[in-house]
Amino acid sequence: MSYSQIYEVEVEVEVDLHYLQRESARRLVIEKIQESHSRNISCIKFITGRGNHMNSTGERGVLFETFPSWLSDIEVSNLIQNYVQYVGYYLVYLDLSYTPRTHHYNHYEPKTSFLSELFEYFRRVMMWISIISIFILIIFLVFILLYSYSYYYYKH
Repeated sequence: MSYSQIYEVEVEVEVDLHYLQRESARRLVIEKIQESHSRNISCIKFITGRGNHMNSTGERGVLFETFPSWLSDIEVSNLIQNYVQYVGYYLVYLDLSYTPRTHHYNHYEPKTSFLSELFEYFRRVMMWISIISIFILIIFLVFILLYSYSYYYYKH
């Protein structure tokens, strides 16, 4: 998506963070970004306020100033394509082409040994041999049963 196309995207989700504490707002931002990405929503509007009001500790504009740092959180940074700051709110554009890994803890797949692969192959072969053997046995028993029945039927 080019820079000029970003402004053509419709805001699909709007989240008002105005009266939340900093940590609650941060958690909500991360949750909404993850949820929106999984629902293929490309643009979220986060209303932080302009900082006209003081919070309980006497600070102004805490959410507005700290919001960009939340977007670099490891849980959501790969989901975000871009964000644009406006007066009192941010528009966050999600990268819908990115597919998160199902497991984040290990980027390396464990390598299996040759012997374990060989064992798995023989296990599968033996399973199929067993299935085929049972099928042949059933056919043989049906054949014997039919032969016995026909022998008895034509004999009497």
